[in-house]
Amino acid sequence: MEIKDSLSRVNLSSTFASSRSSQAGSLAFNLSRTDRLGQRIDLLNDRKDRNARQDLLRASLSFKSSVDEMTRLLNKAKAQQSTGGTASASSSSNLALSSTSVAMDQVAELSGVSSGTISINGVPINIDVTADSLDDVMSRINSSAAGVTAAYDSGSGTFSVTDAVGFTLSNGNTNFFAALNTQSGDIKGAESSQDKFLQSEKFGAAFKRFGKRLSKLFVTMDEVKDKRDFLVGDTREFRTKILDAFQDGIKNTLDKDFSISGLDDDLNDDSASTSSSISGTKRLNYGMTFFLDSPEKLLEIDEKEFMKDIRNGSDDFIKLFAFDSDVDEDDGLLQKLTATLSTLNESLLKNIGSTPTLGY
Repeated sequence: MEIKDSLSRVNLSSTFASSRSSQAGSLAFNLSRTDRLGQRIDLLNDRKDRNARQDLLRASLSFKSSVDEMTRLLNKAKAQQSTGGTASASSSSNLALSSTSVAMDQVAELSGVSSGTISINGVPINIDVTADSLDDVMSRINSSAAGVTAAYDSGSGTFSVTDAVGFTLSNGNTNFFAALNTQSGDIKGAESSQDKFLQSEKFGAAFKRFGKRLSKLFVTMDEVKDKRDFLVGDTREFRTKILDAFQDGIKNTLDKDFSISGLDDDLNDDSASTSSSISGTKRLNYGMTFFLDSPEKLLEIDEKEFMKDIRNGSDDFIKLFAFDSDVDEDDGLLQKLTATLSTLNESLLKNIGSTPTLGY
C-alpha cells in the first residue's frame, strides 16, 4: 500500500513538473514570436524612415543641382559685357534744313509738321509750329524726363535722337518724326553679350528645370510628411526659408507687393484652407508664374515669355538672383537657397548614411 502511494506521488509530481515545463516552453515560444514581430515592425519602420528621408534627399539634391547650374551660368553671364550699343534713331536722308532757329511753319522742309503733342518714352512734349523752332523743340526734349538726346547736324543735314539703352518715339498728332525722315516706335541698341547669353536655349532650359525641380521638392515634402509624421518639423523649417528667400528677392526686384507668407502653413497642414491673400496665380516678369494653390507646379517657367522679357532688359533678373555689383551677393536668392539646401541635405544624410541615386 505504501509502495502504491509512493508511486502515485512520484507520477503526480512528474506530471506536474512536465506540465510546468510545457507551459514554460509555450510562454518562451510566445515571447519569442512577440519579440520577432516587434523586431520586424521596428525594422519596417526603420526602412520607412530611411525611404522617406531618401525621397526627400533625392528631391533636395536634384533642386540643388539646378541652383548650382543657375549659379554657374549666371556667373558666366556676369563675366560678359553687360551693356549693348547706343540706341539711335536718325534721318534716313539729308534734310538740308534752311533754318533750325525760326518757327517751323516758316521752314519749307518742315511744312509737314502740325501743332500738337509728341511723346518720347511716354513723356508728352507739346509743339506749336507757329512759335516753336526745331531748336526749341530739341531743347524741350533734352530737358524733359524722357532721358534722350535730340540733335541736328547741319553738316550732314541729319536729325537724331539717341540713348544708351533704348527708347520709344511717337508722332502723336504732329507728324514730327515722319517729317524729319526719322523712324518712330521702339528703338533699341545692339544687344549686350550678357543678354544674348541669357537668351540662349541652354540658359532657358536650365531656368525651366530650376522651376520644375523646386515644384518637385515641395511635392515630395508633402508626400514624405504624410508617410512619416516626424518629418513635418524637419520640412517646415526648410520650406519657410526657401519661400522667404523667393519672397524677399522678388519684392526687392520685380513686385513690391508680392507675398507668399502663409503658404507654408497651407502646404504643411492638410486641413488648412488657402487664404485669399495667397491663393490663385501670381504672374511675374521673366516668364515666372507661381501657382499658390498647386504645389505640384509651384513655380512654372514660360521660356518664350522669359526670352521676350530678357530682350527688354536683364537688369532686374540679374538683381533678383543678386548677381549685380550693387547687391550683396552673400544675401542673394541663389546664395540663400544653396545654404538652406546644404543644411537640409547634411541633416538627411546623417540619418541615411549614403547618397541615393538621383535618377535624372
